[in-house]
Amino acid sequence: MIFRLVLCRVKRQSGRGRFMKETERQSERTLEKSGVLVKLLSENKLKISAAESCTGGLLAAMITSVPGASAVIEGSVVSYSESVKINTVGVPAAVIEKYGVVSVETAREMANGVRKLFGADVGVGITGWAGPDIGDDGKPAGTVCIAVCMNDGGVADEFHFDGDRLGVRFAAVEKAEELAADMIRRLNQ
Repeated sequence: MIFRLVLCRVKRQSGRGRFMKETERQSERTLEKSGVLVKLLSENKLKISAAESCTGGLLAAMITSVPGASAVIEGSVVSYSESVKINTVGVPAAVIEKYGVVSVETAREMANGVRKLFGADVGVGITGWAGPDIGDDGKPAGTVCIAVCMNDGGVADEFHFDGDRLGVRFAAVEKAEELAADMIRRLNQ
C-alpha cells in the first residue's frame, strides 16, 4: 500500500508519531472502504468519476490504490477553484452565486457535471472547508458537502467533521465512499 509506506517513512523522519499513527489508521480505514466500493462498482459493471475540491484528489487516489480500479474509474477533477467548477465541471455560476461554493446544491452540480464530463455511471462531488480556518462564507472548518449522482437521481448532504485538515479530508472521502456504496447496493434491491 503506497499510502502506508509513505506515512511510515514520514512518521520515522518527523518524530510526530501520534499524529502519523492516527493518519495511518485513517488511510487504512479509507482504503478498506475504497476496496468495498471498487468491488461493488466492478460487480455491477459501473464506472465512477469525481469532482473534488477540499479533498484535493484524495478520493481518486484512494480508489486507484485498489487493484482493479482501472476497470471502474473514468476520471477525476480537482476542482479547487470556482473557475474550474464552472468551466471544467459545468457548475452553473448562478448556483455558486445563489448558494455558495460550499453547498449541497454546488456539490450536486459537481457530481452531475463530472459524471457527464467523463461519461461515467456514478458521479461524486465534494466541496467544503477542511480548515483550520472558517470558510469565506462563515461556515466552520470541517463543513463538507457531498453528492453522489447517477442517471436516475442521487443523494446530497452537508456534513460536519472534526479533526485537523487531513482528518477532515479523510473523513469526507470515507463518507463519499459510503454514500456511493449505499447507492449501488440499492440498485440491487
